[in-house]
Amino acid sequence: MNRLLIIFCFLIFSSLTEHKYYVSTSLFNFTENNSLQVTLRIFKDDLSNAISKNYLSESSDDLDLIDKFYFNKLEDYFNLNLNVLIENKKIKLNLLGLESKNDMYVCFLEIENLELFTTLSLENKILFEIFKDQQNIIHVKKNSKKRSFISRINNSVLSVNI
Repeated sequence: MNRLLIIFCFLIFSSLTEHKYYVSTSLFNFTENNSLQVTLRIFKDDLSNAISKNYLSESSDDLDLIDKFYFNKLEDYFNLNLNVLIENKKIKLNLLGLESKNDMYVCFLEIENLELFTTLSLENKILFEIFKDQQNIIHVKKNSKKRSFISRINNSVLSVNI
């Protein structure tokens, strides 16, 4: 837990200036009405760079991803790199929107009407194609159960019984 606190502090402090740490955080929250709400926090320049690299002919790290033009590209990128598998079946995430906060984007995704399940796997490969030292912190919350995991390029899948 101390390790997560240290990484979280780096994330906060590095958002005040140009960052040297490549970290995102994601919260996978299961609601009482059978939906999964995902909140992803990621540095603006890194996400813009990823969208440019994967979907545009020219590279840029200062795209305004809130612009509607990039919305579908962003949803495609998330569905390629944020994998939710229930009973070994991949479930599509719906991008609801994003907010700009300082040097970060806060992205909101959701899966509605989940069926009961026993097997859940989460994979967060966001920015792995750009940064070899990228780390993605995954928090999972269902009812009173909580679990955390750090996704790295060589270990990106969290399997949980929650």
